[in-house]
Amino acid sequence: MNEATETLDGCRSQKVRASQDLEITKRQLSENRNFLAITEETRRREAYAFETATGVYQATSRAVDEALMILEEIWAGDSTFAQLTRHVNGMLKTAVKIRKAHLLGGIISALAQLSTKDL
Repeated sequence: MNEATETLDGCRSQKVRASQDLEITKRQLSENRNFLAITEETRRREAYAFETATGVYQATSRAVDEALMILEEIWAGDSTFAQLTRHVNGMLKTAVKIRKAHLLGGIISALAQLSTKDL
C-alpha cells in the first residue's frame, strides 16, 4: 500500500508540474501570437510605405527626365510654344500624381516668360 501511495503522490506532483508548465506554455504562446500580429502589421505598413515611395520615385524620375528634355530643347533652340505647353502639361500631371503641384508655380512662370521670348 505504501508503494501505491508513493506512486500516487509522485503522479500528483508530476501533474502539478505539468499543469504549471502548461500555463507557462499557454502564456508564451499568447505572447508569441501577439508579437507575430504586431510584426505582420509592421510589415504591411512598411510594404505600403515602400510601394508609395517607389511610386513617388518613379514619377519624380519621369519628371526629371521631362525637365531635362525641356532644357535640352530650349538650349538647342528647337522648342516651340506647343512643345513647351505639352511639356508643362506632362509636368503638371506628374506633380498632381505625387501631390507636389503647388511647387510648380515658379517653373510655370519661368516657362511662360520663355514662351513670350523668341525661341
